[in-house]
Amino acid sequence: MSLLTRYLIRNNLFLVLSILLIGTGIYLLTDLFDRLDNFLDANLGGFVILWYYAVKTPLIVSQILPAVFLIATIGQFSLMTKSRELTALQAGGIKPFVVVRFILLYGLVWAAVQLTFSQALGVQGDRQATQIWREEVRGKERSEVRLEGLWFTEGDE
Repeated sequence: MSLLTRYLIRNNLFLVLSILLIGTGIYLLTDLFDRLDNFLDANLGGFVILWYYAVKTPLIVSQILPAVFLIATIGQFSLMTKSRELTALQAGGIKPFVVVRFILLYGLVWAAVQLTFSQALGVQGDRQATQIWREEVRGKERSEVRLEGLWFTEGDE
């Protein structure tokens, strides 16, 4: 891994993690204040509320991660342009394709991370959060509905 790649990754990871923490915090606070009355009416303890948001966090991350990556990348290149680092790279013989290739490969890595959060962790967390919301907060019993012998057809058949 070249020095340039390590530098770009380090700077971008700092921005991504900072923006991700801020975005997740704002999302969680907004959701908490929106649902706080329901939690208090159900007389839930702090542990249940914390667990609800702990299992819901991967879904939140999967929802805001594309915007976080975009903002961090634009911010990184804005800062590099402001401090004339891109001009220095060009003057040093680094072709713009090298930086573009880095962003494309780095974007693919973040796409895999986003896919993992949305399809694996996000789905499971959303199921558990929905179950907590229905059973603990709304007081509904868990029920299973099973339909057998049901056929769907198209047209007049």
